[in-house]
Amino acid sequence: CQCTNYVGIEIDADRAEEAQKNVLAAYESGSLPRKVRIHIMCANALEVDYNEASVIFLYLVQRGLRLMKPILMRGRDSHSCGNKSTNGNASTTDVQSKGSNVSRRLRVITYMSPFEDEKYVKRELCEVDHQKGSAWPLFLYHF
Repeated sequence: CQCTNYVGIEIDADRAEEAQKNVLAAYESGSLPRKVRIHIMCANALEVDYNEASVIFLYLVQRGLRLMKPILMRGRDSHSCGNKSTNGNASTTDVQSKGSNVSRRLRVITYMSPFEDEKYVKRELCEVDHQKGSAWPLFLYHF
């Protein structure tokens, strides 16, 4: 299944407006298909309900990740995190969605910083245009 609905959360109003303008420019240039919906909201990420999310991308420092983790786990079976491993290989565990018979796994991608107390499922390096020769880590987790 391909994701077509995205929500960006930015606490700074000016940056949220700039991001939404970039989305509109991407539609106009044709680099973003019209079937993909992106909405940037100005909000505190610590106060948003993530229960309907299936994939979350976080660009936060360690402190931010520590604050976000309990919020992301709210309404999920917290002892079902699929990232605990004794052999270094992360396993995946589907989580029963609250009030539903459908199993849902939350995929969380972090950029630059990993969760301190979780084993990641996958780690990749991402090259960035503004720093030639540099590559920054992306970490994938399944909860």
